[in-house]
Amino acid sequence: IVIAASGADHVIRDDYVKVGLELREDASRLEAARQLGLSANVHLLRNDGRVIVTLRGQPVADAGLLLRLVHPTDANRDQEVTLTLDGNVYRGLLPQPVAGRWLLQLEPVDHSWRLAGELAADASAVALGVES
Repeated sequence: IVIAASGADHVIRDDYVKVGLELREDASRLEAARQLGLSANVHLLRNDGRVIVTLRGQPVADAGLLLRLVHPTDANRDQEVTLTLDGNVYRGLLPQPVAGRWLLQLEPVDHSWRLAGELAADASAVALGVES
């Protein structure tokens, strides 16, 4: 009772799910992606770690995109790769091979919008969009 009555734990934030596990999307950035009419196809070549992303909608992110692969149960396995524009697609190389199911977050380097989705354990491609 003394511990509970002594006050709130200031280490834990009210948005702890997003901060600790990066699972809760920021609704304002998802809404920004919807307003821009953005969607993307992500192709992940699991054997060699190559990533190819086709972005549809208003042309943005000439500076590149960030693709974050969030492991559903082990934050130590999370990965992030910077994708650079190559013709009509964005390309990048993951630092480590990936297996299993992953949560994906795609955003520009300025973090102004976000697309999110889930890559199934047996899949090599996924469509991202605010409706997916």
